[in-house]
Amino acid sequence: MSGGLSQVGLGRMRKVLLIASMGKPITAVAATILIEECRLRLDDPVATPRVLRRIDVPLDD
Repeated sequence: MSGGLSQVGLGRMRKVLLIASMGKPITAVAATILIEECRLRLDDPVATPRVLRRIDVPLDD
């Protein structure tokens, strides 16, 4: 294959995409477990995100 992906490169790309496509189902199962354990409620407000602006200071400083 000239100018394209090699078979090894194509295989690696498929593995990465396969792993990446599992993120939503895993997150859904984790959320369901937390809901069943009453550690997460669907009507809970979403927290304000905390941002690390610099590596040498605590969050939100």
